[in-house]
Amino acid sequence: MSPQPLCPLCSLPAEVSSIGSPDETLRVSCIRCGKFQAKWRIKRDNLPDGWAPYLSAATRQATDEKKDLGTITCDNWRQIATPHQERTVSAKIAMILEFYAKKCAVPGRGFSIAPAHDYPLFDCVDEAEYNQYLRYLVDRKLLEQNGNALHPTIEGFQEVEPRVRAGGEPDRCFVAMWFDDDLDQAWERGIEPAVRDCGFKPYR
Repeated sequence: MSPQPLCPLCSLPAEVSSIGSPDETLRVSCIRCGKFQAKWRIKRDNLPDGWAPYLSAATRQATDEKKDLGTITCDNWRQIATPHQERTVSAKIAMILEFYAKKCAVPGRGFSIAPAHDYPLFDCVDEAEYNQYLRYLVDRKLLEQNGNALHPTIEGFQEVEPRVRAGGEPDRCFVAMWFDDDLDQAWERGIEPAVRDCGFKPYR
């Protein structure tokens, strides 16, 4: 009996199949990292220390948002992972609160996740980091916990509501710039993560 294949990013048991020859591209479906394609050399042990969780965050969030990252290669993995590696503590806390506010929709409804599998949703490196932010939000009375379920308090919903409602969609930030390959790095490594850190959704 052949051993259970492992996710190349987090080493959990996963569904892994090859596209073409085994030395070419892997198609992976992982409970923690989501669904993605990667060259076989892209795996946790071959990445610089500390980078694998941020690549997991990129693939998991892309899966949940139904975005196609394309194939992760030795040439593009850092570009894919960097926006998640650069996410600030404040931005991660905001991501968690906004996630529960969106899932619960109104006060009083709860929603539960599996922290051991779902921490990449918030650019956390592990479950322990996620739990630190969760305790902070509960201590600040922005989240309440009932068993495994969490829900924002009234104060929590107020925290994530747009402060200005002058029309349009207040949480969106439109960036006017050329769609030119020479500017892609400036967008992906500079402008986009900076706008997200300020609590807005950037659109180029």
